[in-house]
Amino acid sequence: MKYFVKHLILFACVVPLVFIFCALLGAALPNGENGGGKGRHQVQMVSDPIHYDILLPANEHTKEAFAFLKTAGVPIDQNNVRWIMLGWGAKGFYIETKEFSDMCLGTVVRAIIGDDAVMRCAAIGPLPEMDFDTLSLNDDEFHLLVDNILASLKSRDPIPGAGYTSSDAFFHANGRFNILSTCNVWVSNLFAQSGLAFGLWTPIPLSVSLSLAIYQDT
Repeated sequence: MKYFVKHLILFACVVPLVFIFCALLGAALPNGENGGGKGRHQVQMVSDPIHYDILLPANEHTKEAFAFLKTAGVPIDQNNVRWIMLGWGAKGFYIETKEFSDMCLGTVVRAIIGDDAVMRCAAIGPLPEMDFDTLSLNDDEFHLLVDNILASLKSRDPIPGAGYTSSDAFFHANGRFNILSTCNVWVSNLFAQSGLAFGLWTPIPLSVSLSLAIYQDT
C-alpha cells in the first residue's frame, strides 16, 4: 500500500510539471505563419490567471460584423464603447464561475475531461492606462480574424440568463473544451487561421504571453 501511495504522489507531482513543460515548448514552436506586427489595426489581449480574452476595436467593420450583439443586449453601438471583448471557454466553468470563489470540483472536472464550449461577448469602454499585449494587423489579417471569431459561434442567439454584467452575453460556440483544448488554445488556433505567427500550442496563459513575446511585437 505504501508503495502504491508513493508512486501515486510521484505521478501527481510529475504530470503537472510535464504538462507545463509541454505548454512552454508548444508556445515556442512556430505555427508556420508569418503575419502580424505591421498593420494599422490594434487588437488588445487581456488575461487573468487562467484565461485570455481578445479585444477588437469597436469600429465600423466590427460593429457591422457583430451587429447581432445589439439584439442580445450587448450595447456595442453606444458612444462610450471602444472595444468588443471576446472569449471562448467551457460552458460550466465560464457561465457558473463568475468569481474564483464560485469554483466547485464538479465544474473543474468537467472542464478537464470535456465540456461544451461557449463564447462571451462584451462591450468595453476606454481601457485603463496600463500595459496590454497588442497585436498590429493589416486589413486582410484583421478581417480574417473577425471572420474566424464569428465562425467559432455555433449560434447567434444568446444563452438565456447567462452573463456577468448588463453589457455582456454568452453564446453557444463550436468545439469542446478540455485540458488539451483550452480557451488559450482557441486563441492560438484563431491566430493561425488568420495567418498570424504564433506558438503552435498554447494551453495556459503563460503559453500565450510567451508566444506574444516571441512572435508578435507587443
